[in-house]
Amino acid sequence: MKKLKILLIIAAVLVAVLAYVPTIAQENNVGLTDDQLKENGVIIEGSSSAEGVDFGVISDVHIGNTICKEQINLLETLLYFNNEKADSIFVVGDLTNNGSLLQYERYKATLAAADLKNISIHESLGNHDRSGSECTFKAITGDEIKAHYKINGYHFITLSPAEGNNKNDYSYLKEWLKDQLRIAQQDTGNKPIFVFAHHQIKNTVYVSEEWYGKLDKALFDDYPQVVLFGGHSHATNNHPQSIWQGTFTAINTVTLSYLELESGYGSSTKPAEKGYVQCVMVNVSGSKVKVTTHDLISGMDIENQVWTFDTSTQVKDKPDTFKYNNEIRKQNSKEPVFPEDAKITIDSIVDGKIIFTFEQAKIQQGDEGDIVHSYRFVLKDNSGTEVATWKNWSKFYVTPTPETLTETYVLPSGEADYTMYIYPVNAYGKEGKPISTNVSSTNKTTIEALFNRMLYYLKLNFNKIYIYINHLFS
Repeated sequence: MKKLKILLIIAAVLVAVLAYVPTIAQENNVGLTDDQLKENGVIIEGSSSAEGVDFGVISDVHIGNTICKEQINLLETLLYFNNEKADSIFVVGDLTNNGSLLQYERYKATLAAADLKNISIHESLGNHDRSGSECTFKAITGDEIKAHYKINGYHFITLSPAEGNNKNDYSYLKEWLKDQLRIAQQDTGNKPIFVFAHHQIKNTVYVSEEWYGKLDKALFDDYPQVVLFGGHSHATNNHPQSIWQGTFTAINTVTLSYLELESGYGSSTKPAEKGYVQCVMVNVSGSKVKVTTHDLISGMDIENQVWTFDTSTQVKDKPDTFKYNNEIRKQNSKEPVFPEDAKITIDSIVDGKIIFTFEQAKIQQGDEGDIVHSYRFVLKDNSGTEVATWKNWSKFYVTPTPETLTETYVLPSGEADYTMYIYPVNAYGKEGKPISTNVSSTNKTTIEALFNRMLYYLKLNFNKIYIYINHLFS
């Protein structure tokens, strides 16, 4: 009996040791050999002894049938990545408007014009590209619809949505993706694994509650080191929730074409401002990741949205180990505040149409990652009854954000007096205290207001012309 107990103890110890060995291998980053990776279809690029990797990310390029601003935008972006000494560039779907051969040829010609040296480019399909031939995509880009690369010792996995009526569906890749994630983790442990899919997962990054694809979130839940890049929404990265961290990390890839935001603000989801071009630059060293969004129109980085994190410290089921967890950020954020002397200036009221200007609210000190996202406007009559309410953005997506805003609204019919309130709202929906002013529907336009409006429209048109010329020839 004594010998049996000893044998059982030895067996238990052996089981525990064997169970612990893979963990030790992962932490010590034992890795797989290049031959083992190649046997599993992994394409090796760069040097495994490199200290890190630097790469650019774009999506929603939308090259059309004729010479277009998107080609200029793409060329400028490629040159920017070249100046930043990127090792690689990933184009995450919607290279074209509808996947025609002509559009792909224009895309390829733009790449050739950039004359990039020592930079690999890897593309995947988007829903617009799926309107064309998969064979055309492969022939022009030289890429497959799904691929796994190891670049400078880091794993990169590209995905494309399905054909036909399932242009937002990635479920056909489920088993393949499971295998690739397992291989990547087995090889590099808790170093970041970068995944690229045109569509984001629902309810992750900014605007993904409206624009998303059928990509199973559960596939990534066991991989806190995964960094998923996706676009499709055409949303901006000037918003702090354009990065999401839950059980893994998701990041918006912005667009080289038109800007679109969430519904419920202004008269359209597409803001009136033109000349919108942003791209993402990623710098990686060890397990540390830095993500910078660059605005090519202003030539500026989005300084308050430079995101840094360490995948080796992120732990599944421990939200506080994820720096950009939305629930934690919302809880810690503060409501925006107007400057003490902020006021509303009525520029004009003509036939019930009011034009007014006000100084923007500010985020509070210590809340630097937050933004003033929007304003809620409320109109009350003399009895205090609310007669109208609407919302509009703060133009947070413009770099740099303007110090004042001018808003237009059509008052309820009939002559009456009102009090107008403007409430500032942060990126997480927290509302600050309002400023207010009295409003009469009686026609009113001062000489000063007329002069200010004339200057406003002259400046607006001059800026549009300047942006276009600068964008064309810079």
